[in-house]
Amino acid sequence: MIQRLHHVGLVVPDLGAALASYAKLPGVRVGEPFELTERRYRLAYVDLGNCLIELTQPLTPDSVAGRLLAANPQGALNHLAFEVDDVDEARTRLLDQGALPM
Repeated sequence: MIQRLHHVGLVVPDLGAALASYAKLPGVRVGEPFELTERRYRLAYVDLGNCLIELTQPLTPDSVAGRLLAANPQGALNHLAFEVDDVDEARTRLLDQGALPM
C-alpha cells in the first residue's frame, strides 16, 4: 500500500541555478549538493515540508540523466518515489503489472 509521495526527481541543466530558485521560496529548505560519481551526477534535495524534490545534474552526457537532459535541455521529470508498507510486495506487484525495474 502506498503511504505517501516521498520525492519527485527532476533532472536539471544547472543544479546551482535550480537551488537558488527554490531557496527564494518561503518555508523551503535547500540541501547541500553532493556527487554520486558512480552514478555520474550531482544532486541536492529541496525540502517542502511534506515532500522532497530531488534535483539531479548529470556529470556526463552518456549517463541516464545526461541522456534525459539531452532530450529535454531545460530539464525533465525523472521519477516519482513513494513510501510503501512493504517494498518487496510493492516491487512484485509492479513487476507483475509490467513495470520495468530500475
